[in-house]
Amino acid sequence: MSEKKVEGYVEPTVAEDVVRTMSPNKFGMWTRCQYQFFQRYVLGLKRPPSGPIAFGKATDELSAAFFEEKKATHEDWDESLTKEFWADRWATVSKEVEDWESDDPNTMLDQGVEAAKVWRSDIGVNFQPHETKFYFELPIYDWILNGEIDTIGKPSNEEHLPVIATDTKTTKRAWRLKKVLEEDQPVAYSLALQHTPKLEARIDTFQYHVLIRKNTKTRGPEAVSQIINRPVDQEERDGFVIRLEMARTQIMDSFRSGVFLPNRKHTLCTRRFCGFWHDCEKAFGGTIPE
Repeated sequence: MSEKKVEGYVEPTVAEDVVRTMSPNKFGMWTRCQYQFFQRYVLGLKRPPSGPIAFGKATDELSAAFFEEKKATHEDWDESLTKEFWADRWATVSKEVEDWESDDPNTMLDQGVEAAKVWRSDIGVNFQPHETKFYFELPIYDWILNGEIDTIGKPSNEEHLPVIATDTKTTKRAWRLKKVLEEDQPVAYSLALQHTPKLEARIDTFQYHVLIRKNTKTRGPEAVSQIINRPVDQEERDGFVIRLEMARTQIMDSFRSGVFLPNRKHTLCTRRFCGFWHDCEKAFGGTIPE
């Protein structure tokens, strides 16, 4: 299995180098699995994506390109161009996948083209972007919270409201409210927007655009969309900063002890969602499920 250093990666000399910045992705990986965090952010390794991760990447690139052009022209791509763009991106990102496990790239191509069509009709044409790939750096004490918000804009039926931050997700199952409320990403973005008053964005609501891909025996590939608003309040923002501080302390403790343990009980501890499963099995024994 191949591995490569992350672009822009700098070899850390002390624990402070790793925790000087914290992003939603970095924090999420730490809370999900210390060993995965060690491989990704300490050793700077990056494994080839699984099929589902490549699928999500192609969809993210579609969303970014579609909204970037719409921001400039206020015009939507037609259905044909939208599907062609996704298929073109899939042709590129799918080449990075080395182990397809139980997935089939051709089936996922069909699912993705259908999902692109649904994304355009349900989400793309009904949202006017104001900012795309909005990068932020927010100083907190002696460290920085950083990240990138996919899109900030207005749904067509909410022109009277301030702009809202959004993110696109792909999945095989519909998201339930419990899943949405467990996500920390909206809290981090809400905190960043609270300290970016020039955007005049809503900080009490974050919006997920969820694409559910599936394949039926009789009808072939299908896709369904969900638009889910996730509330965020000041208490949660304050609590998130405390949790980030605690995570930074725990990471530094792991450096001192030299121990970064895997979390085999997490639902995403699978071969499909963790590129480091082979290393984890070698280091800690046992078998990672598919």
